[in-house]
Amino acid sequence: MGSAVGLAVPVGGNRHAAAEAALDAAAADAEPGLRGAALAARIRTSSEAAGGDWAPRALYDPSPWVRRQAATALADRLPEPASLSALQALVSRPDLDAYTRCGAGMHLARAGDQSTLPVVTAALEAASEDWEAAPCALAAAAMGSEGAVPLLEKALRGGELPLELGFVADLSGSGLAEVAPAVGEAVGLVEEPLRIPLAAAWMELGGSGGAAELRSALNTGMPEDQLTAVDFLVHSGASSAEELLKKAAGSEGPARQYARLALAARSGDLGPAQIAAGDAEDRDARILAMQLTGELVARLEDPSGRVARKARALLAGGLADPDDAVRLAAARSLARVGTPAEAAALEPLLMAEGVALRVAAAEALLRLRPVARPGT
Repeated sequence: MGSAVGLAVPVGGNRHAAAEAALDAAAADAEPGLRGAALAARIRTSSEAAGGDWAPRALYDPSPWVRRQAATALADRLPEPASLSALQALVSRPDLDAYTRCGAGMHLARAGDQSTLPVVTAALEAASEDWEAAPCALAAAAMGSEGAVPLLEKALRGGELPLELGFVADLSGSGLAEVAPAVGEAVGLVEEPLRIPLAAAWMELGGSGGAAELRSALNTGMPEDQLTAVDFLVHSGASSAEELLKKAAGSEGPARQYARLALAARSGDLGPAQIAAGDAEDRDARILAMQLTGELVARLEDPSGRVARKARALLAGGLADPDDAVRLAAARSLARVGTPAEAAALEPLLMAEGVALRVAAAEALLRLRPVARPGT
């Protein structure tokens, strides 16, 4: 439940010795998920170009997950020239898998950089299977290669795609409306864990069938399917997303509260999150309140206004929740929308037992920024 939140940040971060020490310790963790999160945080918040020495350490890590986290962190620093160069070098490394190389190529494509198109095209031509060609065909098409579009459609229609949600997210945000019919065909062919994410991508690319698939998941899917569908609708910009959220909010299914909180976040209404955050019996409600309060603040036109201040106070309160998962959600939201006023509430979490919680708190502390009023 709950999808990752994209974190666009300014280059460089605050200095906070204890937060940096917490990330440094986690950067040596044996678990790739924890190590990758810590290294990515160090890259994002470093005052040095492209994250200084942290970027090569992460980009040459033995784990593909860590390398991809590093690429995302570098993309957060664009258009910084050194980060652009680091991503270009990553695309050019033949020792890496296609999803890492061409995923980095998608970061460049979104930044308007087509300089690695020849390398991406070569990787596409070298792919021996459709599943391996898919990410490079997508990156090449996003860089403007018309010849890559049929190859991407072929890979999609084959249905033999691995569980690479990063690729699906890239496809969803690519703007390549011409491949929507092929995405629709893939929805009926892929393994079950990819079906709803691909349906969401189909909807984002303009395919009406994508919304129908998500509606079906909300109507008749297993509880996990219903929650997954709302996960994608929360951040969707498609015209049908709000209608589907309203449908879920009016249902008796497990996604009802999630959808109601999501709709409130879209409208700037903090009330439902405040109620959910105070539900001592329902941990999941409190987690959602923390996640969607961050979403609410990110959508506000005035991030320094009364609603934003009350929302940040709610998040700061969540940092004292007895459940680590709630505190983690609050810290991650504050990493996105927090200000120095929340620093005192975050600092105790640097001593938390859970490594993930220490990492989230440390990154939030290093990213806190004063919020200027609109027009100032």
